[in-house]
Amino acid sequence: MDLIDDIYARHQFVHLLFSGGKDSTLCLESVLERDLGDRTVLVVVDTQDYPEEMMQLIASYEPKVRRIDYVKSDAKSWIQRNGYPADVVVVDNTFLGRVYKKERDGVLMCSRQDCCHANVWGPMSQYLSNPEVTAVIMGEKDSDSHGSRPSFWTLGNNTVEVCRPLANKTDVDVRNELKARGKFHKRFMGKASSLDCLHCTAYWETFDERMDYLYETYPQTVTKLRGVVSSMQDTIKKAMSTLK
Repeated sequence: MDLIDDIYARHQFVHLLFSGGKDSTLCLESVLERDLGDRTVLVVVDTQDYPEEMMQLIASYEPKVRRIDYVKSDAKSWIQRNGYPADVVVVDNTFLGRVYKKERDGVLMCSRQDCCHANVWGPMSQYLSNPEVTAVIMGEKDSDSHGSRPSFWTLGNNTVEVCRPLANKTDVDVRNELKARGKFHKRFMGKASSLDCLHCTAYWETFDERMDYLYETYPQTVTKLRGVVSSMQDTIKKAMSTLK
């Protein structure tokens, strides 16, 4: 019995964390080919900043699963208040930094962890604390940068069993399996295959890749975001130059 069969054998319903990226797509397709869609709830963190193509993709699965639960946040409004997410932050350019210095110069920025927690991880954790959720499937792999994590999560008073059917796979394995199923998309060629937030300016190791992909549909937005990141990096370099 493989991991997917095992988790469904012990839970009446399973919640699948779905972003539309290559890993969660392969997890979902693996569930659907077993005719387990009627026992599957898709859980999507809707940051209200998904590119339209992603929302259409997610909605296309609605007839194939028990239901889709959209966990809402508002990334664009959060960024407007707190600043664009960055991999390196100059404290004087954060919201509190501006308050203390009483200055408004330069780009307003925040840490990428703060932004993701406010708009993705935090809302998802709150959702999973519901006792109705007993088991989740997620597309996390041991080969991912953060590595493997516990098989049980305790969220509030709720304990959730976590199934990672792709744990031992690589990105190449995932792409090959999606191609074999006829479910491969050109977006899956890169490292950043999900697009949770159109206006994300963090995760600089994949920023150019994401912007290159999005440019065809959102040229004005991409041009603006490239300018924001350039300004942030100039600000960081200037701050670093003061270090002795």
